[in-house]
Amino acid sequence: MLRTLLYTTATFGAVYALYAGTTELGRRDDARRLAHEAEQALCLPLPRAPELGKIPAARAVMLLDEAVELHEDARARGLLAWAHAVDEYQKSRFERAQKALTQARHLLPKSVDLELLQAAIAMREGHPAAAA
Repeated sequence: MLRTLLYTTATFGAVYALYAGTTELGRRDDARRLAHEAEQALCLPLPRAPELGKIPAARAVMLLDEAVELHEDARARGLLAWAHAVDEYQKSRFERAQKALTQARHLLPKSVDLELLQAAIAMREGHPAAAA
């Protein structure tokens, strides 16, 4: 009787661990997919830099909010900060855009996209020397 109870408990424990592990892997995969989709929306080829206002930043913010909710990740947080920076830039809230960009620069590796946004913010704020 005790042996049966022990085996049953061990079996349920193993099944639960397997289920929890599979669920977590699925959440991580979903978060990774959402972050990748948002990053593709945010990336803009250098020749198209004047089109910063056309980036679907609000959609990227939505995707990344969901990705961070599914799985907390420093890279996803950095991408979310970058998306917020682009969104604030598009709304002409340059101080907020600069704060979000600073956070993104701390969480993400150095990239041309971040430098491009920094230059665009500096230009719109009337600091062309800082944009160089």
